[in-house]
Amino acid sequence: MKRRYVTADVFSPIAFEGNPVAVVLDAEGLSTRQMQRIAARRQLQRANRYLTR
Repeated sequence: MKRRYVTADVFSPIAFEGNPVAVVLDAEGLSTRQMQRIAARRQLQRANRYLTR
């Protein structure tokens, strides 16, 4: 299944000097393990969910 995501730099006001993070835009129903696999596949330390209510 395809998931939409964006990458962002965090903890720095300067582009490409912060910690990169993947934000999965349609993460409804993903487990923690699946989120970890998304991060690892993108060679990132973290992936976060963006859930709407």
